[in-house]
Amino acid sequence: MDPLRPISEDLRLFVGRDEETRRYLVDLLSDKRALKVVTGDVGVGKTTFVNACQYMSYAGQSPDGFPFELPKLLPCFDKIQVREGNNLDVFFQQVMVTICQSIAYHCKIATIEPPTLVKEYLRFFLDLNIQSGGAGGSVGFNLPAGFGIELGGSGKASTPTSIKNIRHHLLKLVELSMDELRFDGISVVVNNLDILSKDSLLQFVNEARDELFDIPGIYWTLIGRKGIATVISTESDRVGDYLSGTELCLTPLKFPDTKQIIDRRVDELRLDSRPDAVCPLQEDMIYLFHDMSLKETRETLSICGEVVRRVIGVNPALKIIPREIAVSAFVQYAYERAKDLDLSESKVKILSAVWAKESCRPKDFANFDYKTIQGFNSALKVLSDKGILSVEEKGRARIYRMTGLTVLAAITGALGEEIRQAAASQMNKLSEPVASTMESEPTAFDEAQLSLELDED
Repeated sequence: MDPLRPISEDLRLFVGRDEETRRYLVDLLSDKRALKVVTGDVGVGKTTFVNACQYMSYAGQSPDGFPFELPKLLPCFDKIQVREGNNLDVFFQQVMVTICQSIAYHCKIATIEPPTLVKEYLRFFLDLNIQSGGAGGSVGFNLPAGFGIELGGSGKASTPTSIKNIRHHLLKLVELSMDELRFDGISVVVNNLDILSKDSLLQFVNEARDELFDIPGIYWTLIGRKGIATVISTESDRVGDYLSGTELCLTPLKFPDTKQIIDRRVDELRLDSRPDAVCPLQEDMIYLFHDMSLKETRETLSICGEVVRRVIGVNPALKIIPREIAVSAFVQYAYERAKDLDLSESKVKILSAVWAKESCRPKDFANFDYKTIQGFNSALKVLSDKGILSVEEKGRARIYRMTGLTVLAAITGALGEEIRQAAASQMNKLSEPVASTMESEPTAFDEAQLSLELDED
């Protein structure tokens, strides 16, 4: 399930987060530049939240009761994905490309011609990508389809021939955005900080401090795991002084908000093309999936979408999916997700312990038969990268916890029979038919039989 984009069509689907929205906007927009950190567990909706706030500033739509007039900022239509091992020069180029793409996309929305300078920059980075063999080069340049601008050929004399002094070019883009496009500044969103080790994170922010974070007119948002703002402020005073307010940690949405998200998507479908559209999942089933995903919005929506796709795909005439069938489709989806996890015996042991204790720390390495903390850290990082564990920085400690994907693995028995039974018991509290569904591994989703059963009903 993709995050909402900072455009009007998507933001109609944004739900909740009123208090967090006000806090983000006040912290981010109270100066001529900003460095805001937004954190939260996997799938909690961090990118959607930031994009919703970006759109409010872009469209001049303040939240109800918001006491200040919002400055108009150019949104970051395509967030920057950092990679372990990238240096500051590469990040500079990513920022340049992202801002140029955002300007080009805004011009398409406004039905105006993009500034010549922006097209020249984009042409230069496109050429750079081609010269590197088309594999993305050091920048990973990718002009999204549908921009509707013609870059023309390369090799123009006015096109930059060097990527040196990109700070100077960034200042030119800020000036252009303000003078020609009438923006008050530019938003830049940096994602994927979860993948950086603590040392890499500190190196990244320290190097970016004097070259990037102090540029007037650029409003930075860093998205990552819980606790990274604390790490930055306690271990890098120079960068901590630049932070806009304290870390904004998003907690999971409550069930009524998640249900409202689904209702709004159904309403959109009803207005769009299906006037008779209804949600085929009963409310208690949505609650079950919300609970079993550990209240992760993204995982809840993915589960609901998969269950509907599997069942309605077999019987399109079905209006409401029977509970037994919904649970059966959910369990089969869990088995299919678990098959791709490729869990070794040692990693199953880690996950089983996290399930029992709800968390673990690298310092516990000896309890897992690891000889060094480095080896244990590597195993935990693999599980975190796969989305099976979430990670939080708490002071100098790093804490790993379960995610919705951990629960899916537990349902299938991948973490052992005892944990499978515990997961089944957790599901049983809402639906009696779950017990029989969980007794054994489903051999396959029998679409022909399902179609017959539904027709008989």
